[in-house]
Amino acid sequence: MNTLLLEILVGIFIFLVSLGLGFAIFLKNPRSATHRFFFLLSLLIGVYIVINYFSLHPPTHTIESQLFWIRMVMMITSFIGPVTLFLVHTFPGERMTMRLRYIIPVCILALVSAAAALTPFVFQSVEYFNGSITPVPVPGPAIPIFFADFVGLFIVSFFLLIMRYRKETGED
Repeated sequence: MNTLLLEILVGIFIFLVSLGLGFAIFLKNPRSATHRFFFLLSLLIGVYIVINYFSLHPPTHTIESQLFWIRMVMMITSFIGPVTLFLVHTFPGERMTMRLRYIIPVCILALVSAAAALTPFVFQSVEYFNGSITPVPVPGPAIPIFFADFVGLFIVSFFLLIMRYRKETGED
C-alpha cells in the first residue's frame, strides 16, 4: 500500500475516533466542565491531525505554503496545553477548580503563543537539508513562549494528575 494513502487512512481513523470519543463524552453530560474540556481537547487534536497533514503535504508545494501550514499547526497546538490544564482542574468533577487569577494568565499565554505562532517569531523559515523533502523549521525568538505554553503546561498538568492520584490513594 502506498505510504501516502496509509498516512491519510490512519489520519482519518484517528480524526474520527478522537472526535467520536469527544462527542460521546460531551453528550453524556454537556453541563459538566470535565466533559466540555475533554470535547474541546478532542476537537483540538482532530484539527491538529488535519492541519499537520497539510504541513507535511501542502496543497501547493512552495516553501511559503509549507511554512504557513507549520505555523497553523503551532497556532492550534498553542491551545492544547491550556485546555489540558483546565481539564485536569475539572476532572473528575463537573466544575472548574482553578482560580480566576490563574485562568487569566494561562489564557493570555495561550493567546500570545497562538498569535506569535502565526508570525516569524516562533518559526522564521523552513530549510531542507541534503535534498530531503522533509522541512526543518528554523526557530524564532518566541519559541520559548510556545514551549512554556505547550510543553510547560502539559508537564504541570501531568504533575497535578500525579499529585491528585497520590492524594486519592493515600500515597501522600
